[in-house]
Formats: sequence, C-alpha cells, structure tokens
Amino acid sequence: MHHSSKRGLALITVLLFTVPLVMMLTAALRLVGYGTFTSLTYQDRMEAFYAAEAGVVFALEQLEAQGASYTPGDVQVDLPNGRSRFQYGFGPSVNNLGGSTSVSGPRGSATVPADSVDLIVTGRSGAAERKVEVIIKRVARSILITLSLAEAESEPLEMSVF
Repeated sequence: MHHSSKRGLALITVLLFTVPLVMMLTAALRLVGYGTFTSLTYQDRMEAFYAAEAGVVFALEQLEAQGASYTPGDVQVDLPNGRSRFQYGFGPSVNNLGGSTSVSGPRGSATVPADSVDLIVTGRSGAAERKVEVIIKRVARSILITLSLAEAESEPLEMSVF
C-alpha cells in the first residue's frame, strides 16, 4: 500500500501544478490574440482616415482644376497600397463656390456659406470606414478649410492654405 500512496501523491502533485499552468497559458494566448486584433483594427482605422484625407486633397485639386462648376456624381479611387480607397460625391456634399448666399447642406438649412464647398469624404481600409467632412471656403487669395471629423466629437479645426 505504501507504494500506491506514493503514486497517488505524485499524481495529485502533478495535477496541482499542471492545472494552473494550463490556465495561465490559455489566458496568455487569449491576451496575445486580443492584442493582435486590436492592433489590426487600429491600423485599419488609421489607414481609412488617411484615405479620407487623401480624398480631400484629391477633391481640392479637382475643384482647383475644374472650377466652381465641379460637381461629380460619385468618385471612388483605390489607393496604391491596395487596401485603402476613398469615395466622395456631390449627393451629400454641396458645391456652393459659385453662390452668393448660403444654401442647405447635409447639416441642415443654410449651412453651406457662399463661395464654399461642404465636402464629405469616406475612407475605407479593410473593415474600417472613416468619414471626414470639410467646409472649403474661397477667401481672396487663400482657401479656408474647416475640418470636422464625423466620428470624433471634436471642435472644428480651421486652417488657411496659401
């Protein structure tokens, strides 16, 4: 009997060390998986935001080249990285560069001032989508851009481009 009690004690000792070890290993693997998922989601969201910013620059170039009458239906451009793209159109966006009074825009009545464009650009990357809304106002020899992020609750940022 003495021999079998040693085996039983050895089995209990092995189980006491193995069970917590397996539990810690499982928890560590879950944390690593969650961290990787969070990192990839963040990367997709940032790439989508940068794609939306690229769309704003692209639209500015088109407005400068084609003038106040530029109102395309839908523009979608795939970016060189192969994962990201941006899209905008003058359905939700409003071009009032040729106007002398405020007009209605996506935010309500008389929200797009004269000589302005309310531009909404959607950037996509992977499963992420970010929207950027800018109001571009022609002022003498400069362009005033008011930027508000549709997803973030932040104060508008104003900057002048010469």
